[in-house]
Amino acid sequence: MSGFQRLKPVESEDYKALVELVDEVEAAYCQLQELNHLDVLTMRDVDHISKFLPSHVRVEWIRKYQDMLSAEKVKPFPHFMKFLDREREAVARLAESQPVKKKFARQHYQTSAGSRFTKFYKCAFPAHRKDNINHTTSECKEFQKLPVSGKQGRYEVLKQECMF
Repeated sequence: MSGFQRLKPVESEDYKALVELVDEVEAAYCQLQELNHLDVLTMRDVDHISKFLPSHVRVEWIRKYQDMLSAEKVKPFPHFMKFLDREREAVARLAESQPVKKKFARQHYQTSAGSRFTKFYKCAFPAHRKDNINHTTSECKEFQKLPVSGKQGRYEVLKQECMF
């Protein structure tokens, strides 16, 4: 969930940034799904994330939301995730061929080498937090051995790491 707090607005034709935003949202979503805690995601979270989308994408989401059934509107995050996934697929090819601006490339390198990316993609298992680990939490065999709930469970470990 703290990944949602680190999101940055995506400009209209910045396809790479849109792909990265969807990747970050999906990573947090998958971790919550793995823990069977998708029920913590509400319309408030959808609104928070959608404000970072380019305006034309936000308008598309609002149209899609308006067409949803009342029961679906109560817990819209799975539908929102599906919408974002589709948007990512639509712009992925554009992102690959999008030229990199020199200023953006330097900022991107500093960001991806800095604490934001390394902390976000770093393994959340307590013994691996300080090491130079090159795997994600979902790939960690030690993390998978933990029970889902309880004082030493996966949920508590992620809560400590991500500051839910």
